[in-house]
Amino acid sequence: ELRKLHQFPIIYLTAHADDETISRAKVTQPNGYIIKPFDERELHSAIEIALYKHQMDRQLMESQEWLLTTLKSIGDGVIATDLNGCIKFMNPVAESLTGWPQENALGRPLDEVFQIINENTLQPVESPVSKVLKTGQIIGLANHTLLIRQDGTRIPIKDSGAPILLNGQEKAGVVLVFQDNTQSRESERKTAAALAEKAALVTEVHHRVKNNMQVILSLLQLQSDRIAESSTPDIITDIHSRINTMAMIHDHLYQSEDLANIRISDYVKDLISIQYRTYGVDSNRISLQMEIADIQLPIAVATPLALVI
Repeated sequence: ELRKLHQFPIIYLTAHADDETISRAKVTQPNGYIIKPFDERELHSAIEIALYKHQMDRQLMESQEWLLTTLKSIGDGVIATDLNGCIKFMNPVAESLTGWPQENALGRPLDEVFQIINENTLQPVESPVSKVLKTGQIIGLANHTLLIRQDGTRIPIKDSGAPILLNGQEKAGVVLVFQDNTQSRESERKTAAALAEKAALVTEVHHRVKNNMQVILSLLQLQSDRIAESSTPDIITDIHSRINTMAMIHDHLYQSEDLANIRISDYVKDLISIQYRTYGVDSNRISLQMEIADIQLPIAVATPLALVI
């Protein structure tokens, strides 16, 4: 009671040295035990040692409280285990994320409280404790990891585990730090959906541009058939060829997964083939050799290049 009320050191001064009395005294954790008769020097030494030990104990207690408060205040879940993977500490965030109160989780195997599975396969993931103890290094969980809470609900998490080392060498357990990854995962899904929507929109634009150009080509062809002057059909043929060149670019982009670049070798081969047909080239008289690197060019480069060809 004195210790709880005043927190000052206590020394027993007694004439009793029997085992039963000493055992009873041990339970109260005194800072000293002096058996009568004693001399003043012995009492002085006992008091000095008791005061020093009490000061060290208070500093240790304050340090422990500071560390404990820090761990409890961290925004991530923290679980510490011993070498056997049994839980020795959980902070409030870990309690909330797992659904396990610390008093119910203490002493239980980590795998029982911290159950994790792969989001895609729904298969259990290797225990981070065994992995950390095996490698002796800080490890992180794989992507798409789900935590199964005590009530059976599942939440995506990301975490890391590290060994607890005594004197910088001896392993004493594992500390696990993890956090709810729901918002981040939702942001990723929204970003992916937005990119897919944008890609679909760009693809549709290329498709519509190509179709509109095909309509223009058809109208030019019809007009060319009605014109009798010798030079005019050639002009229309040139215009027809240029429009067709740009229409082909959009056709290739529409069929490609990359909506910004064109594989130039495939495109030029198709372009030359169409030019042969447009100008009525006799392939028996004029043959063609092409040496084109298998590279991709952005549309801003591919379009003028195609018009030059």
